[in-house]
Amino acid sequence: MLANYREERELIASLFGKQCDERQKIIALRGEAGSGKSTLLRTCLRDKTLPLARITGIDLRQKTGVAALLIALVEKLETDHLPYLGEKIANLTQPSQQIIEVTGNTTKGWKNQINNQITVLLQRETSEERLERQHSLTSALVEALSHSPDPVVVAFDQYDAGVTEEIQMWLGGEFLPRVIRTEQVRVVVAGQTWPQGHDGIADWTDYCTKRELGGVREAHELRLDGRHHL
Repeated sequence: MLANYREERELIASLFGKQCDERQKIIALRGEAGSGKSTLLRTCLRDKTLPLARITGIDLRQKTGVAALLIALVEKLETDHLPYLGEKIANLTQPSQQIIEVTGNTTKGWKNQINNQITVLLQRETSEERLERQHSLTSALVEALSHSPDPVVVAFDQYDAGVTEEIQMWLGGEFLPRVIRTEQVRVVVAGQTWPQGHDGIADWTDYCTKRELGGVREAHELRLDGRHHL
């Protein structure tokens, strides 16, 4: 099946380079169940021949809200991303809080602390307060990723009809508009539907390349059609 997706593999591989075409910073792969999009994504992310990059893969199937998604992203972060993110989040909760030094021995505890703060920040009484905190947390996360010395490829898999409206709005209305303003962060979204932009928000769709995946069935039909004309 992957032999049918040579162009798509090359497109994803382009995200790993130091220099990335700004009009291809976001890649969206759409295909029906069984089209091979998840296999394609996993194969590309595990390709040891590609240039060095930080890879963050997120399966959206079990993420019911933005808090769970942000926590999943934090769990994937490298140790050197944590001081900046931790400081930003601490400023949202207790501006005078002292930031501990992150070392290999304290990374897990540091992530737990950040994730606890995310949970608290998004448990506000009004939707306006939660949305304001969500904006701040998303900005802090993208800024932390953008400070990486190597490109950061964030891959979202299983973007399907079951993805909650809250996550759809976050991805298309908050995360991707911020990604296009960074140099280091690149994104792949794979699923049965396209992520959508939102009115009044930076139009990230101009920086997105879309690919429709036909899979085995379409490739088989093309081969049959070719034989028919011989």
